[in-house]
Amino acid sequence: MKYDRSNTRLVRTASLRLRALLAGSFALFFAGLATAIRTPAVAYELSIYGATPVLFWAATGAAFLLGVAVALSASTDVWARRGAYLQLYLCALAVATIPLLRDYYFIGLGDPLSHLGWIRELGSGALDPVELRYPGGHTMAVLLHDVGGFPYRLAEQLIAAVFVATYLLAFPLLVVAVAGDRDTNEGFVFLVGLLTALLWLPINGISVHKAFHPFSMGVLFLPFVLYLLLSYVSAPWEGSSHTLVPTKVGALLAFASVAMTLIHPQAALVVVMILGTVSVVQFVVRRTRWRHRIADHRSVHGLTAFAGGVLLLWLTQFTVASRIFWSTVDRLMIGGAPGAEATQRGSSLQQVGGSIPELFAKLFLPSALFAVLVAAFLFSRWFLNADAAAERVRGFVDYMAVALASLGALFVVAFVANVTTQHFRYHGAAMLLVALIGAVALASFVPGRVERSSRSPHAVAVILLLVVLVPVSGMVLYSSPYIYQPSSHITEAQVDGYDTMLEHRDEGVAVTGVRQKYVRYIDSIRGRETTRRAEYEAPAGVPETVFNSNISTYYEDPRYLPVTQLDYEREVVLYEGFRYSAEGFRSLDTTPGINRVQSNGGFQQYHLPGDDEAA
Repeated sequence: MKYDRSNTRLVRTASLRLRALLAGSFALFFAGLATAIRTPAVAYELSIYGATPVLFWAATGAAFLLGVAVALSASTDVWARRGAYLQLYLCALAVATIPLLRDYYFIGLGDPLSHLGWIRELGSGALDPVELRYPGGHTMAVLLHDVGGFPYRLAEQLIAAVFVATYLLAFPLLVVAVAGDRDTNEGFVFLVGLLTALLWLPINGISVHKAFHPFSMGVLFLPFVLYLLLSYVSAPWEGSSHTLVPTKVGALLAFASVAMTLIHPQAALVVVMILGTVSVVQFVVRRTRWRHRIADHRSVHGLTAFAGGVLLLWLTQFTVASRIFWSTVDRLMIGGAPGAEATQRGSSLQQVGGSIPELFAKLFLPSALFAVLVAAFLFSRWFLNADAAAERVRGFVDYMAVALASLGALFVVAFVANVTTQHFRYHGAAMLLVALIGAVALASFVPGRVERSSRSPHAVAVILLLVVLVPVSGMVLYSSPYIYQPSSHITEAQVDGYDTMLEHRDEGVAVTGVRQKYVRYIDSIRGRETTRRAEYEAPAGVPETVFNSNISTYYEDPRYLPVTQLDYEREVVLYEGFRYSAEGFRSLDTTPGINRVQSNGGFQQYHLPGDDEAA
């Protein structure tokens, strides 16, 4: 009895220490958070990492490490462990929403600006939701504007943050649902899933982003859909005639497939491919009488037909969908040079001091490691019959492995057809499945149910590996000079400058630009549909050789040339004048005939003379 009391006292003391440590980690986190909030961006920032206060990074990093330590140690204190999970979740969410914390006016140089234009048009009634191929996120932003009074630009960023928050919560829950029986209290498996989510493997920064980008938001929504799928197929049922019998989870899954279609049809295609793969696997297993747990799963044939039918019905009203399809077919028949763009970019990268292998390591090292891990795990499961995992994960890993091959086929088709960077979209979706299977594999690395304490050496090794990889992935979550890209920070001065230019532009005078990035700004201000009908767009940006020599005598007709602080920082500071030199920027203010029309500190507008004016 005396021994029991002493042991109880030790447990209570350890629990108090863990909770005190957790309280300290929360205090550190909120101190760093307050520092970031009190340091708003006042001008364009080339690197969000360098411009965000060091105290934020130090406090968030320390809170993250303390949260991991508590989660590992709190094998018996459920509340301390849950508090640690919350700490890790908040740290991840804070890093993923730094632009909101630091009051960025907007973030997203490309598609997000155009999507802002669509949101404005939907809000004003100039565009009907059914006229947009992917109105899901846009209508949510309009609703947030109408109900909460948020500006459209802020509503768009908040909706993107909602999808990020959903991903960070749904992914670890999915991992627990697949492999949760590997731990009696589910603590270790959830921690593995959460840390794997923080690797952001689906976000490749090429065609899948963290900003408001409909396909990317669909990928971030995918773990929730897969969670519903797992719940549906693993639910108990009797007989073989229940395929079309409705269930609550089945109804939710059907609704999620409709939602995914509205978020982005291409993301819905990924869902249909996964459902179709599951359906085919179920058919094959049952037809061959293979002794596998899959034979006991609820069939998804009806849900597959429903999701595919909804997607097809939605796409039939858009002619662009058929154009994209037949264009892809034509490119496959004709053939292309899918590596040409990569070769060109590799040459440019070498000119600014980088290399393709270096950039690949920065962008894809965690992804490559997980790909190797998944390959080894599946080989051991299928060919070595290791760990009897088919029973423990209820066949869901097998579904996802075959679905991974299906998405790989889509990747190959898009790559061979050389349809811009569409293949990297399927890469992002496939990496979500790789992350899921990889997390299950890491949970499987901890041997023996009796020894599956979160303090075991194997568990510590797994968590340390993930902790080391988290900052590697975090460094490429935003575009920055680290990966030879400028920040996609949009300042109010830039938007105001373009707005003023459009308001007072002389009719018939076209607008050119440095790398011709200005059209996206006009999309956001005038609306995407309005911009397409505009007559002020120049056919191309200013050639670098002209910009660096004598731009005043190049054009036959007058041109407007907008120049932002982003343009200067990108070309002169980041790329060191590789294409557009500092002398070229200075010549805009010193060359006779070139007139500066407006300037607000972050935006300058110049009037370039035509032949007649120059003469």
